[in-house]
Amino acid sequence: MITILLVEDEVNLRSRFRKLLEEVIGGCRVAGEASNGREALDWLKTQMADVVITDIRMKDMNGIELIKRLRERFPVMPVVIVSGYGDFEYA
Repeated sequence: MITILLVEDEVNLRSRFRKLLEEVIGGCRVAGEASNGREALDWLKTQMADVVITDIRMKDMNGIELIKRLRERFPVMPVVIVSGYGDFEYA
């Protein structure tokens, strides 16, 4: 089973993502949740996940900065970026 760290600042979206991943898609388990990149990095100090799914725009540390830091510590960890913004300028 694939373990996921879910990084999203909106609690209701995190809940929906968890339900979608675990109940609808299946074959995976959300092992941890964080509301920003800083919380995600703190979580990864003591836990591990196979994949990180992250929002791009969050307070304290955004998804881009999180990915940069993840690449330093976990160079091969897969990261999936999600965004609800139509003016996505990072692509």
